[in-house]
Amino acid sequence: METWQAALAGAIGAILPDLLKAIRKRFQKRPAYLGTSWYWLMLALLAALGAVVVAFRHPADALEALAFGAVAPVFLAQILGVEKDDHLGTEAKPRFIQQVRLWWGS
Repeated sequence: METWQAALAGAIGAILPDLLKAIRKRFQKRPAYLGTSWYWLMLALLAALGAVVVAFRHPADALEALAFGAVAPVFLAQILGVEKDDHLGTEAKPRFIQQVRLWWGS
């Protein structure tokens, strides 16, 4: 498997949960978050993360590349995620890194 093909499969694996959610809710009203640049930026970062992890791991086949791409965001969420007790919710506008931690931790 070529590196670029593996990276593409990893990117797809990383955004697979969001794709499945969109397919599942295709007949419902469009969620408001789809119109935000924050969502699309985080989705692009997810895809990039999956592609980078797969490029470094050199999977044997496409299924392994999808799996590596899918678990990369899970590990990052565990690292960057915050506990509910850690988030006070009193800030008017959290700083960028806090926004990223809240997004990946949810």
